[in-house]
Parts: sequence; structure tokens; C-alpha cells
Amino acid sequence: MTIKKIILSIIVLIFLLFMISSSFVLINIINLEKDKLVGISPRVIRVLSNDLLLGDKYSLNHTIAKLNSLYDLESIQVTKEKTENCALFELSCIVTQTSLIEPEYNITIKGNKTFSKKIIYSYLLTFIGLIIIFSILGFLLFKKIKKPLENISEKLIPKLLKHIENGEKIDYKIVKSTKEIDEICKNLIEMSENLFSSKNNLNDILIKSQINDAIANSTKMFAHDVRKPFSIIKLLIDNIEKENDFEKVKSILTSTIPFMNQAKNSVDNLISDILEIGSDALPKLEAITPEILINSVINELLLTENKKYIEFYYSFNHSYKFNVDKNKIHRVFSNIIFNAIEAINKSGKIWIKTKEIKINENLFIEFCIGNNGSYISKEKSAKIFDAFFTYNKLGGTGLGLAIVQKIIRAHGGTIVCTSKYNEDMNKSSVEFIFTLPIAKILKERTLIDFAKSTNDISLEKLII
Repeated sequence: MTIKKIILSIIVLIFLLFMISSSFVLINIINLEKDKLVGISPRVIRVLSNDLLLGDKYSLNHTIAKLNSLYDLESIQVTKEKTENCALFELSCIVTQTSLIEPEYNITIKGNKTFSKKIIYSYLLTFIGLIIIFSILGFLLFKKIKKPLENISEKLIPKLLKHIENGEKIDYKIVKSTKEIDEICKNLIEMSENLFSSKNNLNDILIKSQINDAIANSTKMFAHDVRKPFSIIKLLIDNIEKENDFEKVKSILTSTIPFMNQAKNSVDNLISDILEIGSDALPKLEAITPEILINSVINELLLTENKKYIEFYYSFNHSYKFNVDKNKIHRVFSNIIFNAIEAINKSGKIWIKTKEIKINENLFIEFCIGNNGSYISKEKSAKIFDAFFTYNKLGGTGLGLAIVQKIIRAHGGTIVCTSKYNEDMNKSSVEFIFTLPIAKILKERTLIDFAKSTNDISLEKLII
């Protein structure tokens, strides 16, 4: 029950008690006045009998006036017709009949009119006075109790939440009230300060834990990427050992150098991106054909990540080069496609689509890189670009997609992650859709032999 209802209930209860007690007092006063009239009525009838017998109207009126004055009565009425009972609003009144004369007369005797009015006015004034007193009492109670409680809920509680969140200072005097409520406010503020201290301590622990995890995971990622050139070297050595022809060995070495450089650059780019994650350095832009960069990334990834069977689908619907930092955008494609490969269990599909779009009168190429066989919920999709957030990825640092988003935004583009799941067909998919600015230079008409599946990529096929 609210304070307002409690106060109203108390006021109504007091008023009812007053009305009940006042009614008993009024009934007793009326009974006393009636007893008085009953006592004087025989004398009034005897005095009036002679005038009634004689039929002297003037004398009758004169006698009634004297009787009213003598007994302090409001009025005496004499009628032959039978009259009704006295009205409810009259304080005291009796109706009697006399058999001293023929025919019988009805005599109505009414009590003191002035006294009756005083009683009624007293009740009215008391009633009005009680309303005023209760109104003032209610106002003071609301002001001293209800208003401070409203201030606690509307002003103090929001400030307490802000204090717990960021340590904002609070003055308990914003809630002016009784000492008891002031004590409640002080205790609430003290509790919020303790919570803020506890939260900061917990945040420090979590941050240290995240930093330690990030360092450990980053080391694993560096080891993974550094392993790529050594994997290529191992494949190279295995192929050289099979050959006795010097010219063939020379051809293998010559053909492998670009892939060695790509692997080396991949490690360099990874280190540079992590060092620059907090940097605001502008990208070094140049006009590049997207297909060439994408093909390079796919070849590099599948050369060392070819334990799964993956089919590739391409749909390039753009006519221009894009204006980007080659090394950074290479990292973007490498990271997203590598994540798609990792998300596939044993076999699956990866598709890469492009189209030209206009945003605020500026031309962009929209890229869509997707894979089937995996699903990311909306809650996780909202966090997937946060630093240190990882999902279904063993040994991940949680920095990869954060770096991707930073690079794309630095180029003036945007990136989103969408995921679908069809429970009836047991099908799922994940897509990364991002935009990069057009260079307004038509791309070259080069014939690129894109890999249709992981079977199309091997060191032997690439060097022959």
C-alpha cells in the first residue's frame, strides 16, 4: 500500500469516528429538547383551550405569542387537520392532540429555533475545520515523507547507478527530509561507494585476465602465422628431394619465392596491425583490382590450410578498382576468409560476391564473404568486432575482427556480420558484408584462374 493510501485511510477513519461520536451527542441533545417539550405541552394546551372554545382568533394569536416568549419556543401551530410528523432537519418537535375541547385540535410545538441553528452551524463549521486540518496534515505528510521518497526514486537512485558505473559524486542533501530518511540516503550512498570500489577491483582483475589471455593468444597466433612460411619451405624441400633435374629444381625455387614472400608479408602485416590497433595513422591508398588481391589471399591460405574440402563460388559485379591500402586490405580478406575456412567442419562452401553501391553520392564496392555450416547468434554478432571477443575459435586472440573493422572504417567503409539458421532444413550460414571506396579506374581485363575448391591448390600445381 502506498503512503498516499495509508494517509487517506487514516483521515477517513478519524472522520468516521468523529461523525459517529457527534451523532450520539446530537441524538442526546434532541432527546433532551423533546423531553422539555413533552413536559410543557399540557400547560400549553390548557392555556389555549379557552381561546379555542371561544373561537377568538385574535386572542388565540396573542396567547400563542406569549407562550412562545414564555417558554422560548420557535412556534406553536393549531390546526384541525391531521399534520405530518416533524421534519428531519428540525432539532426538536412534538405533535400532540387535545381532547379538552370539541372538535379535537392538533397542536404542533417546535423547540428553540436559535439553539437548533447553532447546533447545525457548529456541525458545519466543525466539518469544514476538520477538512482544513486534514488537508494541512496530508500536505505536511506528503511533503515530509512522500516527496522525499519520490526524490529518492527519481533523483537519488539514478545518481547511485551513475556512481556505481563511473564514480560520479553524490550529495545526499538532494533529498531533504526527516532524519530517518536522511540516514537511509546516507546508507544507500555508502553502499553505492562500496559497490563502485568492488566493481573497480573486479574490473581490474578482469582487465588483467584479458591482457594475460590476449598475450597468450597473440603468441599462439604469431606462432600459427609464422609457421606458414616454414610449411611452404617444408613442401618446397619435399618437392626438391623428389627431383634430380637441376632445371626442374630451379623452376620450383623460382615459382615458390612469391609464396614465401606472401607468407613473410602476412606475418609482417599481422605484427604491424597489432602495433597499429591503437594508432590513427591514415592508410596509404592505391588503386588495386580486387580480384587479384582476393586470388592471392585464397592461394596463400589454401596452400597451408588444405585439410578440408571446400568449394568456392564467385560473383564479381563491379567494373572499377578500389582505392585501398594494399597490405591492410590483404589482411582484411585474409582474416575473413581464414575465419570462414575455420568455421567449416570437414566440407562446405564459401562464396565471394561484389556489387557497386552509392552511399551519400560516393561510389563503393560492397563485398560479401560467406560460408555455410556455421551460425552466430544476434547477441554474439553484436560483440564479434569487440577486441578480445572470440567465438568458436581455438587459440584466437579476439583481435582479428576488431582490426578488420578498424581498417575498413579507416577507409571510410562499414562492415556487418549476418547469420541465418533454418531449423527445418538444418541449414546455417554466416556472411560478412563490408564496403570499400572505388578508385574510379576501370579494372584490368585479366584472366584469373580462381580455385573452385581446395583440390585446385597445391604447391605442385602452382609451380608447374
